[in-house]
Amino acid sequence: MYISQLTDILENILVIYENLYNLEIKDHLSNAIKNKKYDMQDQALIEAIINDEEKQLVKSLEGSYLEMVNKFNEKYGSVSNTDPQIICDEVISVFITNLEYYIDYFYNSLLNKHFTSG
Repeated sequence: MYISQLTDILENILVIYENLYNLEIKDHLSNAIKNKKYDMQDQALIEAIINDEEKQLVKSLEGSYLEMVNKFNEKYGSVSNTDPQIICDEVISVFITNLEYYIDYFYNSLLNKHFTSG
């Protein structure tokens, strides 16, 4: 369930950066998430990240993808001149990196709350 929600987040963000989006990217992200084989604890944290009222993951990804567009524009002249496979790999890498950052962040926040509230 959380995989489809994560791929929807990606798709909604990439609407802004349409040059980064291709039809296969959701499948590639889905496969990358499945290959990570997140355990039950991580899956629960992912659900919390998805339902986060502050939408920290979304905001972080928007900033990261803007930086990516700027990097591609500098390196290749524009995003449209960039190899689609490079774009796909980079989009997924950035997504997974941000997701794992927030998994760690939420986990550490929970630990801090547990030990400071007692």
